[in-house]
Amino acid sequence: MTLLETTIVLLIVCLMIGIPTIQWQHFTQVQAEKQFYQQFRHQWAAIREEAFMRNAIINLYYVPSKHAFVYRQRQMDGTAKPIATLSLPKTLTYVGGEKGKKKISLKRNMQPLTLQFNSSLTPKPPTHEFAVQMKWGLLSERDAP
Repeated sequence: MTLLETTIVLLIVCLMIGIPTIQWQHFTQVQAEKQFYQQFRHQWAAIREEAFMRNAIINLYYVPSKHAFVYRQRQMDGTAKPIATLSLPKTLTYVGGEKGKKKISLKRNMQPLTLQFNSSLTPKPPTHEFAVQMKWGLLSERDAP
């Protein structure tokens, strides 16, 4: 075998190994985003129900330094106790709620708002939106066009 043939064979082998690896990485990133959306829906529903049943105010904060959402329940003494945290995948960014709010209060008689997320995996922002129903706080979602 000549050096040229060996180089060509190595190139073919590297391509056969490299291309599926790149596709696998994209697949895992897409799955991480889907998993985040599912966790967000379930956590929102559980905490919203707790806020309604106990007539409590639970605030949802986006913390950019942690790239995560933190749920905090307001205590009687005015302090806030963290009750849950949900980290965003690296490919997602939180655009914000109405007027760029970083704090959302889950309580009875909620105001309607839209939560928007952008993904680096797709070119058009916003990638995903959650609309929060007035008063009940129910989520409806849609992928942005």
